[in-house]
Amino acid sequence: MKIVTYITGALSSSLFAIGFALNQLELPGRGICTGISLLLFSFVFIPCVAIYYYKKRQITMRLIISLSGAVSTFLFTLGSMASIIGIKYANTVIAISLLIFALVFVPNTSIYYYRKTK
Repeated sequence: MKIVTYITGALSSSLFAIGFALNQLELPGRGICTGISLLLFSFVFIPCVAIYYYKKRQITMRLIISLSGAVSTFLFTLGSMASIIGIKYANTVIAISLLIFALVFVPNTSIYYYRKTK
């Protein structure tokens, strides 16, 4: 499970970087690379990370951090893909994901690492 997590994380970030470079150069294939990287990140990497932390039995604050990050990433990817297609209310889904990220993920992560340093 750990190897799959590392491979999908590296592959999705590499594809995103390639898609970004192709987008800056205005070459074909930029949408495919970016779309595949977002789907791979959202549907393979994030669930693998959540399963990995669940199996390690770090259920307290770390599970809340992982789940809120996973949900916000999933909603952001879903909203981005819906926005590309042109589905109505895609911006609302993106706004909800950013609110989850800003109001749940960031404060809990800050508190967790602040307590960990003491």
